[in-house]
Amino acid sequence: MKNNIIIKFMLDGNLVSLKTTSNTRLLDLIRKDAGNTSVREGCGEGECGACSILLDGKLVNACSTAAISAHGKNVITSYGFSETEEYKIISDAFAEAGAVQCGFCTPGFIMATAALLMRNADPSTSEIKTALSGNLCRCTGYTMIIDAVKIASKNLKNCEKTFFSKILNSSEFIFDKTDANVLLPETIEQALTLVKEGFIPVAGGTDLIVRNHATRKESFDDHLIPPQVFSTSKIKNLNNIKTKNGCIEIGAGAKISEIIDFDKTPQILRESLKSIASPGIRNAATLAGNICNASPAGDSLPALYILDANINYFEMKNNEVLKKTIPIKDFITAPGKTILNNNEKSISIVSSISIKLLEGYDFIYKKLGTRAANALSKLNISVIYKKKNNNFIDFKLAIGACAPTIIRNITAEQLLIKHGQEKLDKILSLYSECLTPIDDQRSTATYRKNTALKIIEDIILNTETYSC
Repeated sequence: MKNNIIIKFMLDGNLVSLKTTSNTRLLDLIRKDAGNTSVREGCGEGECGACSILLDGKLVNACSTAAISAHGKNVITSYGFSETEEYKIISDAFAEAGAVQCGFCTPGFIMATAALLMRNADPSTSEIKTALSGNLCRCTGYTMIIDAVKIASKNLKNCEKTFFSKILNSSEFIFDKTDANVLLPETIEQALTLVKEGFIPVAGGTDLIVRNHATRKESFDDHLIPPQVFSTSKIKNLNNIKTKNGCIEIGAGAKISEIIDFDKTPQILRESLKSIASPGIRNAATLAGNICNASPAGDSLPALYILDANINYFEMKNNEVLKKTIPIKDFITAPGKTILNNNEKSISIVSSISIKLLEGYDFIYKKLGTRAANALSKLNISVIYKKKNNNFIDFKLAIGACAPTIIRNITAEQLLIKHGQEKLDKILSLYSECLTPIDDQRSTATYRKNTALKIIEDIILNTETYSC
């Protein structure tokens, strides 16, 4: 049965081979099956960072990563890291700065610190805060933890970074064929066949794996079994990011951190992606996943709407595979719904996202959440514009978390370009008609609507104040 698989990977320098299921979390594989309890479960939702590990040298949260993702890769936990000179220097720095009390969160903080310092030997305070933004501590205080990272940075300069060099140069291991390989398809055709059989594709799985675990039961009844997953990580070209004919094409498997680092990524998209979760999530999550979740609060979606992004996907009908393209505004149909309604007649999988490269535009990105990192949007607004002689010659604005899908009112945009601020009341009225937010645990509908209208008005009147 495909759900019962053998996963082989390097764990703290040792080859392990473990029997598991396709919807198991990497956290459970490490803790329960491998017996390594240095990886701790705090929130179980990718918010606290207690389960931070290095997967092929990149920081990820084990609680929101599919176990299948580790097959053939190199996993380092705080237990394995503790055998190194770098660990001693970092842990001594935490002790010197008084950055430890109960210690539950400390292994995660140390792994996040290692992930930062192996790539940036002398980080600024701002860079340290960003690197640690996915790690929560309830009893120490972040000032001392930031001080600890600075001390470690200074002391590591005199250390021979043998461990860091090994991790940075790590690559995929080659193993004999195992049961896990069937859930690591290498072609779109193989992936579509798995979708047809009821498996769900994941590249990062940072949302689905968490939701799977939340609904998991000790004793499965048929209707309680979480969806089975497979990894798209081996599919050729799905992980690529490239530019061609004036467009950037982002593979469905490309990680959000990779898109942020790609030099041709539009600035408005880069800024919105930087607001998603934390480094450990961004190293595993994908833009395609953010799109296919189809949440009206999806942080990347307003930027993609104003960039007129196209979604490229493969569809299999009657065993024939066709490549199709559709604008994102038509791809997402409702909260949590897209046109990819897989059924007996049609099976589909997203392959990439295409965006035209625009020049000469300024941009504005505004997100309201309960905190700076790992916060779902109360509302978010993306804008790109051009001005000449203080008048708009182009203006595109999209709003998230204020309606069932992303709002973009082209009539209002054209009115602003043609008449400027003199038609401000009419422009705001047009947006007001589109805003239909709801009350939920993050905010009230009244707050969302009033705040969105106020921000839109302020952007139009004081554009330069908001520009990034």
